[in-house]
Amino acid sequence: MKISNLTKLLHQIYENEVNRFVNITHCRREIPSIRFYTESYTDIVFTGIRAIGYYCQDTHEIALFRKGQNKQILIHEITHALGHHTHDMKFDRVMCCLMKKYASKREYEAFLHSPKRHNRLKMYKNKDKLIAYHQKELDRLKYL
Repeated sequence: MKISNLTKLLHQIYENEVNRFVNITHCRREIPSIRFYTESYTDIVFTGIRAIGYYCQDTHEIALFRKGQNKQILIHEITHALGHHTHDMKFDRVMCCLMKKYASKREYEAFLHSPKRHNRLKMYKNKDKLIAYHQKELDRLKYL
């Protein structure tokens, strides 16, 4: 997708959707700035994660690297800008709504059936088990 089209889409989505979230998530009313990089991705320091896009809450800026310059990644980062900072069930619901409204039917279907999305949803369905596991690990580390 062209950079100019992604910028137009950012403005269209944010202008149409921000009023729904401003009182709930306390997101900023102004449209986030957007920066495009020619590199394919960036390494996030100390995590081993390679990011193809991110939203910086402090600067209210969306950054998209070459591999992330598409509608789905832009909508993902807009979801963060609208105040949903963690990848939880609320984030998923908002992203589903935005994808359905602003992406093509084919893009929306691909998103719905994405293995990465299903793995994240399974993790949240088993959230209690996950929390118990992490709590056990934290308790174990206290005594080391």
